[in-house]
Amino acid sequence: KLVCLGAGTLYRVPVGFGNLKLLQQLDVPAIRVESPSMLNNFSGLSELRRVIFMFDEWDEGYVKPFLQCLSSLVSLEYLEITGDDEEVCDFSCSPCDRQIIPTGPQQLQKIDMTDITVHTVPEWMSALSALTILRISLLTLGEEGFYVLGSIPSLSHLFIYLDRGEELVINNAYGFLSLTKFEIRYITRVVFAQGAMPKLQTLRLGFGGME
Repeated sequence: KLVCLGAGTLYRVPVGFGNLKLLQQLDVPAIRVESPSMLNNFSGLSELRRVIFMFDEWDEGYVKPFLQCLSSLVSLEYLEITGDDEEVCDFSCSPCDRQIIPTGPQQLQKIDMTDITVHTVPEWMSALSALTILRISLLTLGEEGFYVLGSIPSLSHLFIYLDRGEELVINNAYGFLSLTKFEIRYITRVVFAQGAMPKLQTLRLGFGGME
């Protein structure tokens, strides 16, 4: 009947960890994921509210276990992913993306992925109906990535850190119907069409590019 568990950084998960069905709070600095199979231990934690995963290495073998893990954390409210910022992680896996919806973490309100570099915006994010705050570092954004972000229905705060400068043309076709705060670094040029981001109140732009 354990509800709250506190510890230091977890380098391995104890046997039977997935049987803690009522666990809501996991107060640890991070869970260091050293193999794809380690993610399977979280499949039973349907009441968990908050989790921080650390990936020191990444390859495509992590993608499907990660999405399966995330789809099982149906009560999750906060997700943070950290690791080596020199490592580029690709969290997209079509048709694996479809496994997370509609049974995925529909209570998820905040995602922080600024301590790693994500290849591009994963399509599954568009189905996170409760997501309000997203912080993400991207190798590339592109038009497709912007469409995914714009279709997240409750997204109100968006911070994007680009690995290299991009030129953005933002029009009302992208959506962003709930967005009130938008910050992006680094861009070379930006154009806002009339009607784009209709509820936007705070805008911060960082110009330049990183080699």
